[in-house]
Amino acid sequence: HPQEAWDFGSLQRATQGTPIVLVADVVNGAAESRYSVLRQPGAAAGYQVTAAKTLWITRMIVSASVLNALWLTGSGTADAGDSQVAAPAGAASEDSRADGVANALVAQAALVVSEYDVLISVAAARFAFVRNMTASSTLRVIAIGVEV
Repeated sequence: HPQEAWDFGSLQRATQGTPIVLVADVVNGAAESRYSVLRQPGAAAGYQVTAAKTLWITRMIVSASVLNALWLTGSGTADAGDSQVAAPAGAASEDSRADGVANALVAQAALVVSEYDVLISVAAARFAFVRNMTASSTLRVIAIGVEV
């Protein structure tokens, strides 16, 4: 519906934008905290936000293999791949104080899907990622948003 108005307090948009669905899974071994760049389902490479646009992630659907898994959402200047120990180039957190500090969301039970309404902006030309901060666990994410 092209004329749908969204009210996000100080952020208001008169148009809906291009819907985007992105996915990631991050598999950590013992004493690990790994990164995975979000990608479109079935894509081999990470998703790069379109030039001159902003990706607004508005919903995240998350499950983890362990109780109380911690993670954060961030963005970088390069595609760092899937389940990588090294941070993406230019890594910055988009939903916590800094990369390495978990966001306020937590998987409250193992293998239970949790759905969160969020408002996370990722700037043009950047690659959104998730970082699983809980050792010996797997984090699976579906991120839904729009580019405007």
